[in-house]
Amino acid sequence: MIIWSLAIDILKQGLLILSKTIASAIHPNVLGVIVAAVGADITYLTINIPSSDTLLAFMPGGLQVMPMVAIETSADGRYVTTHHFVSVPAMAMLIPLFAYYWRRY
Repeated sequence: MIIWSLAIDILKQGLLILSKTIASAIHPNVLGVIVAAVGADITYLTINIPSSDTLLAFMPGGLQVMPMVAIETSADGRYVTTHHFVSVPAMAMLIPLFAYYWRRY
């Protein structure tokens, strides 16, 4: 009986924390997907790379997963992999600059 009580208490605490943090977790992810979709669409329109390839390449995160998804969906795995390998170091270099700029305000 104590184990059930403990499990229910842990579940209640987890749901309480989830209910307090879900909105702040969803907003940046939705914004990231929207920005990625706009960037993919601009790339598709300007250099005529298929939209499925550009969408996979521009999606945030998934450095290890997106190339495999590209291969499975018959997208250009080389383009997606190269884009992710370039974007990760680029973000690592740009984030400190943005952090310095935002810290001033």
